[in-house]
Amino acid sequence: MKITDKELKQVKEFVSDCCADEYKVKCNGQCHMSSYCSYSEAINIADYIDQEFDAEQQERIRLKTISYLSNLKKLSSQDLDLDHIIKASGGIECPLFYEGACCIVDVAPLDCKVNDKKEKDIQAIEKIISFEEEIFPNLDIKRGMLAQLLNYIWEKNFNFGGYLLSKLALKKRFKSMGTSFDYSWQDDGYDIRALEIPVILPEQGQYGEDLALVKVEDNEISVYGAENYFSKDSGHNKFLVLYKILDDSVFDWEKLEFKAAENNILLEDKHYVTWMSDSPQERFMMWEAAKRSRGKVLCGGMGMGVYQQMTLSLPFVESIDIVDIDENVIAMINQAWIKNDWEHLNKINIVNMPIEEYLESSDKKYDTIYIDTWDALYTEYLPHLNYLKNKAKKLLNDTGEILMWGYDFTLRVYLETALNIHNRREYFLNARPDQIQTLEKENPMFHKLVQWFHRNPKASLEQLRSAAYKFATSTSKNLGILSLSNHPAALRAGNYSR
Repeated sequence: MKITDKELKQVKEFVSDCCADEYKVKCNGQCHMSSYCSYSEAINIADYIDQEFDAEQQERIRLKTISYLSNLKKLSSQDLDLDHIIKASGGIECPLFYEGACCIVDVAPLDCKVNDKKEKDIQAIEKIISFEEEIFPNLDIKRGMLAQLLNYIWEKNFNFGGYLLSKLALKKRFKSMGTSFDYSWQDDGYDIRALEIPVILPEQGQYGEDLALVKVEDNEISVYGAENYFSKDSGHNKFLVLYKILDDSVFDWEKLEFKAAENNILLEDKHYVTWMSDSPQERFMMWEAAKRSRGKVLCGGMGMGVYQQMTLSLPFVESIDIVDIDENVIAMINQAWIKNDWEHLNKINIVNMPIEEYLESSDKKYDTIYIDTWDALYTEYLPHLNYLKNKAKKLLNDTGEILMWGYDFTLRVYLETALNIHNRREYFLNARPDQIQTLEKENPMFHKLVQWFHRNPKASLEQLRSAAYKFATSTSKNLGILSLSNHPAALRAGNYSR
């Protein structure tokens, strides 16, 4: 089906007239309500997307739209009020809301521009519908959800003379990609609801020979490196931290500190790793992943059991397969769930094996794969994260998605190295061979970018960032079990620990 140039011009002019400048979009992405629009508004928006966005951006919008509708379909089968569920859970973000703003603000439907509709607003909407009955006399759809109408237009393969994929063509291209991984998805959010969700946690104590779960109380709590984000009076300063005990050390439960096993000498930090916690920052990040999870879920890493409980507190997930290498961590969390009679325990299946082996051997399919099996957001881990991402592709359903803890944050940190090189270009161009050798040993990813710079000494900052992005997202290597204790340069390299 084809929209003629004359019809498109009429639609754009009429909709523009009805949606005058007095209507301004004030969307902050927090209403989580289903937006409605007229057929003409949807055509205008589809044409705007066709003209203003490149192929990659168009594909991202369409994938989000299809995912959005799939999730709504699941909700509608549960006899629930969609607007109520969407608003209460914050679980379905508008597919046209991107990086903190509406990406179609210039052509957004009236429904997004007015909250409490007055008589003139209703008249404007009715005016558009009357216009549609005249220009499209055989039209069945007068008004509907924005996402549904956009998908209808793409499914019918309407052609505005530009690059519009039909749903069938999109599905074929999506399959050729093999996975859905949004490199721009950020899980370092600040949604306060993450701190209000009841979560079952294990009790303080020793779990096996190498795990110490300790209650921590800090006067001031930092979040994403921002100091004093929560004060003692906030009530968010108490949480659990799981330490992984290394070498010949023990944890002194009377003094709550690490000591050498034989001579009782107080040890430095390098003799243990802060493996996981339920701190405010962790809860924020788990909640962002939970809100995005759907259907059948594979969770790489048991963690503190926070992600799993948050995810199943929402009505979008059917089941979760949890894969973890550490039987003591599994026992610690599972015993707490059983002891407290967690209501969703029947939706959980636990597998004790490395996530790398599971991704290689399993033939199950998932709608969401969430992986969090590393101890810090360290740029040198990116090759392993890419390795896991690539292995996870074959276990993903056609419209599924892979989520990885802190990937975008780590990527952003790595891109900052391009600025470091650019600002100190003479230093890096004139570095001694022994300095380059040390860099290669301790920071292979940083070394990779420095070597590229040596081959391209006149590169601009933008070219450096482009090279850094390519290395960060494409370098793939199995690094084994990730632990900062095995990386001598980790604490100097801008990593962000838990």
